[in-house]
Amino acid sequence: MTRVEPSNTQLIDAVTLLDAGDGLSAEVIARRLAETADVCAEVRAKALTLLRQGQAGWTFERLEDTDRVAAWRLALLRRVRPGQRVLDVGGTGGVLAMLAASAGAAVTVWEGHPMAAALVQRVVAENGFADRITVISGDVLAHPHSALAELVLADPDTDAGLSAERDEVLLHLCATRPSVRVLPEALTLRAAPVDVPPTDGEPYLESVAEFDLTALGVLTPASIAVPRNSPLLTLVGPVANLLTRPLGRPPAEEAVAASVPVSARLVSGVAHWLTLEFGDGLTHDNAPHPHLVGGMPITVHRPPRALHVRIGQPVRISGVWRGTQCVLTAVSTIEDRPAA
Repeated sequence: MTRVEPSNTQLIDAVTLLDAGDGLSAEVIARRLAETADVCAEVRAKALTLLRQGQAGWTFERLEDTDRVAAWRLALLRRVRPGQRVLDVGGTGGVLAMLAASAGAAVTVWEGHPMAAALVQRVVAENGFADRITVISGDVLAHPHSALAELVLADPDTDAGLSAERDEVLLHLCATRPSVRVLPEALTLRAAPVDVPPTDGEPYLESVAEFDLTALGVLTPASIAVPRNSPLLTLVGPVANLLTRPLGRPPAEEAVAASVPVSARLVSGVAHWLTLEFGDGLTHDNAPHPHLVGGMPITVHRPPRALHVRIGQPVRISGVWRGTQCVLTAVSTIEDRPAA
């Protein structure tokens, strides 16, 4: 049985604290691990990731994606009118809200979790936008700002699309407010099963409980193996769940697969790419994207599937897209086909 190092145990403690809403205690542990000289590089990297997550990591991620920020900036300059009421349904740490406010909008940012809202409030204030951006949490549909919004911003939480929590908001707004505009107008999503190479002779186990791997045509239910007691899975799983699901929501109930041997390799995850469509010919495409799992490059095992969706109407999602945490309830036109 593999021994779990004390630093790994501390990292798990930090993840648990942050997941429970105690961001300050988690930050103390993560900072100590990041600054300790004898901590291994892998634990230090995870501690830094966790530390950034506790300090509104969405902001860092978005600001580092300069092409995506540039596309959003241009889209908002084209669409925003001075004084226009804009609702940002969260997930970007206030970045889109600040871009919209810079273009002259009166912006409200909604985050479902109070801790996330507090972090966004701090980011907004430290950047000098406190007088132009209102941050709210809780039931956004009961808030007067949602009823007044003329433009809604919904940057996908992940490359798998929007979270179910944000989809609910968009679905309701589009159904009750036909005049409201949403950016982006549409998405093209791509998904493919991926291989992760073994490390030091040991298979690298990554929790993929949020994905239905059988829908990709790679696996059959009989071939699925779920090593639930792996120490590495215990360490990596909570981190993966923390970074891929909305704060305050429980992880997926049913684990479809954690790792599966395929041709002496592992299919241990699903890689996603997307294209944002802002209208008037303006798009942003992040494919091909150098997806990494635990700092290691991954290999696409099969050609990806593509799904084109247009935000606005409820549809039934099936196949590769069913079983993901990003339920995509607030979309219309579907075209599920092998990607070019």
